[in-house]
This record gives sequence, C-alpha cells and structure tokens, in this order.
Amino acid sequence: MNTSLPLMIINTYGAFGRFQLNNVRLMHQKLMPYLQRLVPSLLGMLRKCSLK
Repeated sequence: MNTSLPLMIINTYGAFGRFQLNNVRLMHQKLMPYLQRLVPSLLGMLRKCSLK
C-alpha cells in the first residue's frame, strides 16, 4: 500500500477541516444571538402544546 496517499488525504482534509471550522465559528457567532432568542420561545411553544 502506498503510504503517501493517506497522508496526502489527511493533509488536504485537515486544511479543509480547519477552513470549515473557521466558517462554523463565524456562523456560530452570527447565529448565537438569534438562537438565544429563538430557543426560549420554541420551548414555550412546546410546553403549551404538551399542556393541551
């Protein structure tokens, strides 16, 4: 088995993974305020539905 191929894949995936991670962090920072507002209202809706 060629040993350089897995390393190449890992390196490419690693770079891509880091890039994705940065994107996810940015998205998370943008979405967090919305999530913090949405989650309580969603939970409230769920509670109302379960009480019926």
